[in-house]
Amino acid sequence: MTFVHEKIKLARLLEQMGAALAPYGFESRITAAQERLGRATMNLLIVGEFSRGKSTFINALVGAPVLPSKVNPTTATINTIVPGAERSMQIWYHDGRVETADLPQTQVNKFLEQIVTVANSDAPKIKQVQLTLPGPMEKWSCTIVDTPGVNELDDAREEVTYHYLQRADACIVLLDAQPPLSESERRFIGDKVLGSDVNRLIYVINRMDEVEKFPDGPVAERLTGYTQGLLAEKFPMLESPAVFTVSAKEALRARYKREESPWLEAFERFEEQLHSLLSEQARKGRLPDHVDRAAGIVEEALLTASDRLALTQGSADELAVRVSKLEEEERYIRLQLQGLDDWFTHQAAALARRIRERMENGFSQLRAAWITQAEACADEADFAALKSAILTGIRREAAGLMEELGDSRRALAAELHKRFDAIRLSGQEGESAGSLPALRRATRSGPFQSDAMSETFFMQVQQADSDGLPVLGAVAAGGVLGYMGAALLGPIGLAAALVGSYVLGRKLGEERDRAAWEKARQEAIRTIRKQMDEVLQAARTNASRMAEEELQPMEQYYRDAAQMRIEAISRTLAEQREGMARAGEDLARHRMELESLMARLGEWRLELHNMKGALLA
Repeated sequence: MTFVHEKIKLARLLEQMGAALAPYGFESRITAAQERLGRATMNLLIVGEFSRGKSTFINALVGAPVLPSKVNPTTATINTIVPGAERSMQIWYHDGRVETADLPQTQVNKFLEQIVTVANSDAPKIKQVQLTLPGPMEKWSCTIVDTPGVNELDDAREEVTYHYLQRADACIVLLDAQPPLSESERRFIGDKVLGSDVNRLIYVINRMDEVEKFPDGPVAERLTGYTQGLLAEKFPMLESPAVFTVSAKEALRARYKREESPWLEAFERFEEQLHSLLSEQARKGRLPDHVDRAAGIVEEALLTASDRLALTQGSADELAVRVSKLEEEERYIRLQLQGLDDWFTHQAAALARRIRERMENGFSQLRAAWITQAEACADEADFAALKSAILTGIRREAAGLMEELGDSRRALAAELHKRFDAIRLSGQEGESAGSLPALRRATRSGPFQSDAMSETFFMQVQQADSDGLPVLGAVAAGGVLGYMGAALLGPIGLAAALVGSYVLGRKLGEERDRAAWEKARQEAIRTIRKQMDEVLQAARTNASRMAEEELQPMEQYYRDAAQMRIEAISRTLAEQREGMARAGEDLARHRMELESLMARLGEWRLELHNMKGALLA
């Protein structure tokens, strides 16, 4: 099942939940879940050197000449094409300004030429241009991100490109047919793409019409084999790299003019495989969070329904005990909320210490290694290798910090789980079969039992780890690379500050004698020492803010979830007070409604459990 089909299936389930749970105070949460699901799209990033035909390739995907495309390099901004029925444009500037405008119905490429290309002298001030367009990508539910050439990226756009790479379901590296995989493209793969990101790259050799009369001929076969062999040699970590050959220009022409063409047929075959790869990644990477969010609503609704059902039966004394338990739980959660600020302040201070220690140790070691490498530089190739080492070292240090922050979030989520759920564990000794804790456990057995679902009400975006404890997922995912750039060195980014110096590529071509190379070496060493001293000082200064920003989503999440539980208890107690005046027949009908709702919730819980399993299989 594709990403779109799974998304539609979940949307229908949320719609059913909204209708059934409207009387119980879940409207806002279900509406929020529906809106977030509605915004979820597959993300496709397009990278490559200038003049590889990226704009034409994207135009072929969207079926119309939307982006400007010329022989000379044109794209000067990062452009995102978002699927939507309404045609519009938003421009984000580096200074924080945002401009919105309508797009013309025709000649969009001519209109954009004065905005997104080098013809716009203000293009360097633009951080990103977003185009909302109808078309094939709307059916795919896919956002396309277009970037300047990988060898033409300035410091700020390099960081934005990497930001999108981390979040893309697939990244197309667009290559030229003569010859494919240039040195700068290899550096992009080697320096900027690490870990699992490597296997989300798709290699597309464009402009095949310039070397072959028909698609999929002997030249295409040779180029595919050559590219796969070169990738295997340079990047042995790649797992069966996907390489395709197309002519975007011929495909666009045929598609836009609605003509038959073997190039369009070949392009459509490529699109089928692209959609399959994208969909598989997006299903696993995006939809589970939305399923968890829906599951959290089901768990809370089950708890609310069981509370209300318990208060419709039993003796007056038993009802009094149940009411007392609910009131006790409400008081306990309010007490925990009162201490949440101090607790998170303490945890943020501890996390800041760990961040400082981690960055001081890690970057001190990198500085020593880079200085040693700089001392051995003798030519331009050595300096290029130093640049690669710096970029790779930064990415690896970021990955290590990200892993450590993830471990911290899991540990804190487990502790918060115990703090907020402690009331559920009390009163179990000697409780009657009809007491509230016993009844709650009963609702989580039989048809309502699901080992993959947490037993707490904190379920919006949680998953169970190997110990069965809830682990906070996307809600607290920190942008570590953003912190390391913006928080440490400002908008220019950490990598750019270290490599954008005198010695790395600008004047080397003019200086060939030994004295000049010695001067370049000493300049490299001074630059590394100076920049790394600034990095370490910035780490000490900004670690507290980094920790606070890392934990703030988690704090807000638990605060919101606790407040929702308090509101649910208040509604249940109000329901109990109203129920005391019900006649016997009315009370019996109310019980039947609650039992029917719990049965539906149990079915939805099982359906969500199976959906989650299918997504992660």
